[in-house]
Amino acid sequence: MAPILTNKNIDIEEIIKLRKLSWAYVYGEQWNTMDWTDNLDHFSKTSHWIIREYEEIIAAARLSLIDDIKQIPYYGIFRNLDYLSQEKIGFYSRLVVHPDHQGKGLSNLLDRTRMNQIEEMKIQYAVGTARNWRLKRLSKLGWEINDKVNPNDDLNWKIGDATIIVFKNV
Repeated sequence: MAPILTNKNIDIEEIIKLRKLSWAYVYGEQWNTMDWTDNLDHFSKTSHWIIREYEEIIAAARLSLIDDIKQIPYYGIFRNLDYLSQEKIGFYSRLVVHPDHQGKGLSNLLDRTRMNQIEEMKIQYAVGTARNWRLKRLSKLGWEINDKVNPNDDLNWKIGDATIIVFKNV
């Protein structure tokens, strides 16, 4: 059965289980015990997309429309973007793919889906973070590197080596 992309009938708890499984696989078993949810998972202006194969969620991502950059759960790492504080911003986050399904283009599908949403909603700016191995792909979609994440800027930041990215919808 081919994987199915949807934004309907989404169970956040299933997504959290996938985050724990996948990120423990990448970063180490201690990541399986972390709480991989935040206020944006249940925020009314957050859209989630999942890819299912049979009944199992094998990939997920979200895009949140926020009114102020300070609404980001680990805002501290984005302080150099305070000039966006009066803008409606798309927060591009929480992409996860099951370890058994990585390398099959699922992250690209979720990237394109979220970029289409940014275009459709006419969101002028979007921000996010990316691991270094994703930067080349995201730059092809129009994302620009803003700065390296300094984990000391916000104690809620859990992932070490990452880069802050900004997309300007022109």
